[in-house]
Amino acid sequence: MVHDSPLGTLVAGPSGDPKSVAFTTFGCNVYSGGPDAVTTDTLLIAAQKQILLWMERVAIQGDSYVNPSLKVGEGVKQGVQHVQWY
Repeated sequence: MVHDSPLGTLVAGPSGDPKSVAFTTFGCNVYSGGPDAVTTDTLLIAAQKQILLWMERVAIQGDSYVNPSLKVGEGVKQGVQHVQWY
């Protein structure tokens, strides 16, 4: 989603983020498109490499793929700046 956090930062979990003013309840993890994605028009362009890597992983794993179970802020507590999509 369009967000000012670094590309790949976990913005919301499957049930969304009640503190966010934007709609974040998509039923899956929601990640930042990075600071280069300033509008929804530029989102896919800015995040294309991350998206394609994730799609490749899903395709390779097939039916055994499951979305990772993460908590927003989990990486920050451990000193990690962002969560990789893949």
